[in-house]
Order: sequence, then C-alpha cells, then structure tokens
Amino acid sequence: MANTVHYYFKGICKWAQVHRVDEKYGNYKINLYPDEASLASYRDSGCQNEIKNDEDGEFITFRRKHQQLIKDDLVTFGKPQLLDKAGEVFTDNIGNGSEVVVKISVFPTRNGPGHRLESIMVLTLVEYEGGEESDIEQVKVEGLDDLPNF
Repeated sequence: MANTVHYYFKGICKWAQVHRVDEKYGNYKINLYPDEASLASYRDSGCQNEIKNDEDGEFITFRRKHQQLIKDDLVTFGKPQLLDKAGEVFTDNIGNGSEVVVKISVFPTRNGPGHRLESIMVLTLVEYEGGEESDIEQVKVEGLDDLPNF
C-alpha cells in the first residue's frame, strides 16, 4: 500500500459533528450513508471502519482526531475542511439528510490501514434542527429549588 491514498465517498450524512471536537474522544466525526458506487469503493479501499446498519441503511463513521501523538510528537490536525459545492468555505451546521462528499486519507499503521477525515463538501444542505437550550426541561431534586439554572 502507498503511504497515503485519498478516497472520495458520496452519500447522505447524519450526526455531522465537525465544528466542535467531541470532548470525550477528541474527534470530529460524521456518519455517511454512501451511495452504491461509494460503498463499493469503500469496500475496496482497505479501510477498517466497520460498516454499520440502522433503519436508514448502511453507514460508516469517519473520524478526525483533533490532536494525536505520533512518534513522540503531538500533532494538531484541527477540524476538517468544510466546503460548499462551489468550493467555497462552508461554516453552517450540516443537518441530517444532507448530501455530501467526504475526502478520506487512508494510510498504513502498525494495526493495518488507518483513516482520517480530511474534508467535507456539502452538495445539498438540509438545515440543522438542533435543540435549543430552552427546549430542555429542567428537573431539580427536592430541596434544591433555591438554586439558579446553570
């Protein structure tokens, strides 16, 4: 296998967490429900991510570490590049059901081929419909009624 190979996969996305890093695992990530051609290409890529299944079909979770220790050096990757279909920088949230193309780097590791989410091009945007803080019900334990919401 060459040192690094770039693959492009097209499909519908869900759970695009690409603006803020997941604090628990230190990743940016996106679930891609690839079209048939991309799924076939993915299977040929050697990438080891598991193809999962849910009520919407087969999907793959692609990740990008914000930082990673590589040969005793802490390397900062930052967030993936986001583009609209004209190739311009994209800054909005990506809603579930958006059509995207993801660019993935596949590279050799001690444990077999690894991957890194490099960029996402949004072809058709579905508005993000995340919940607002005011939509969350506040429930307090008895005796704590005096405390302000925080």
